[in-house]
Amino acid sequence: MPELLLKLKQVPEDEYHQVVEILDTHNIEYYETNAGFWGLGMAAIWLNDSAQYTQACELLNDYYKARQLSAREDYQQAKADGTLRTLWSTFQRQPGYFVLYVAIIVGLIALTISPFLALVP
Repeated sequence: MPELLLKLKQVPEDEYHQVVEILDTHNIEYYETNAGFWGLGMAAIWLNDSAQYTQACELLNDYYKARQLSAREDYQQAKADGTLRTLWSTFQRQPGYFVLYVAIIVGLIALTISPFLALVP
């Protein structure tokens, strides 16, 4: 009976290709389903043989641990280099857009709470 291994909704392209490569290198039989034209289906990777499910889960757990470690190292490296994106660095790069976005947010908040402020005597 088929086993659901991984839902592909919001999975980055590189992660998808790496997972497929892991399954291929370990000779794990799988098939993919897509979400369809309207996005009503479930895009996922399914295993053909439920006996391989535990092996595939162990491989994916190892992969995600390595991916998490790599992401943390990238974050620490960017933080040490000073290239980490912060609110201040965003303002320095594009002050016009930053001020525009803040003005839009403040405007939306004002429109949202203005009916309630009219109730206050």
